[in-house]
Amino acid sequence: MNRPPRAAGPAERVVVVPEVHRRQRRPTGAPPPLPKKIGLTGMLWLAAVLVIVVSGVAWLHVTTGPLDHFDAPIIRTSLEEAEFQKYVHNVYNAVKIAFFNEMRIVAQGEGWDATTIFQATAQSSEGMWNPIYGMGKLDVVAALRA
Repeated sequence: MNRPPRAAGPAERVVVVPEVHRRQRRPTGAPPPLPKKIGLTGMLWLAAVLVIVVSGVAWLHVTTGPLDHFDAPIIRTSLEEAEFQKYVHNVYNAVKIAFFNEMRIVAQGEGWDATTIFQATAQSSEGMWNPIYGMGKLDVVAALRA
């Protein structure tokens, strides 16, 4: 007599063992075959990958290296200082981009050429071309007196 499956009650637990955890056997009951040996095409692929890796390593040793093309200084700091510098860098860039986006909206609303205005700003604003501008201690009283 076949009974229809019933839902498990609150006190019952149902455990399902997926098929992937059982050992797969052949229909005859024999154990599964061992992995096959690498054939000719597998050996050719392995040789091709090996040639690519060796030639890439040799090229890196012959050339000046990919990091030598940057003019950025290497500054040694603690891990916490490096993380904070990353945040300062990202926030600075985000604020700068947001500022110029807002100024572009104002310029377009007035019918002005924002590109010309921004080029003049980049050449005349010290904060655009002086990398240490504004990094000193802030003395608001002295700035207001000036």
